[in-house]
Amino acid sequence: MFKNLICVLLIFLPAFASIAQNIDGQWQLKITGKDQLEYGTQKLAGGLLMSWQTVIDFEIQQGQFLQGSGKTNLLPEILPFSRPDNMFQCKSIAGVYATRSGRSVEMPRLRYQGFPVAGEVVQNKVRLVPYIEYPGNHYAVMYQCETSDGLGEFWQDSAPRIATELSKRQNAISTFNGQVYSVKVKEVKNLPPGVELTIPLQSGWQIELNREYGARQVEYQLIKLPNE
Repeated sequence: MFKNLICVLLIFLPAFASIAQNIDGQWQLKITGKDQLEYGTQKLAGGLLMSWQTVIDFEIQQGQFLQGSGKTNLLPEILPFSRPDNMFQCKSIAGVYATRSGRSVEMPRLRYQGFPVAGEVVQNKVRLVPYIEYPGNHYAVMYQCETSDGLGEFWQDSAPRIATELSKRQNAISTFNGQVYSVKVKEVKNLPPGVELTIPLQSGWQIELNREYGARQVEYQLIKLPNE
């Protein structure tokens, strides 16, 4: 029986070494997203299109996960959004955001630009665990939308007041000066990867996710970097 066990180990160890060698190396996960921030209803709304990207780099050696790192950036192009087209004029504006610690910072504001990442290899998958304090990474932005259309009153009155919904917090102040209906909106959106993320260890793996309500498009793409 002992000889049989040795034979099994001799067969298994080369196979394990082959698997480990295949996954050993530098890996990079890109999470690219676009959010449609909007104030209003399903037929009448204005807001911004915000784009962002998170990149997580990590290394695997002898089949074991080594310390990784992540970085997040808000992409510079911020576009206006209107439904129907051309009804609302919207733009990003300067504002102040109060953090959980009570500190005031200017917007747009990204909570974490860089963070360490732990993880583990489980069979043919990797579990990534970012070191990010609760409630996770997010960004805060302030924008203003205006219209002189008569439906502006309905727009202001019918927009839902979103407190916490679909990882979004929204506060708005509405005004009317006799000609122009205006709303200033402060909005906070959570960002992936969240508390943890498990993905296949396959170079070239990617997936696209679309959320109609909440208007988020996000793409995950994993590649194994070439050896230097």
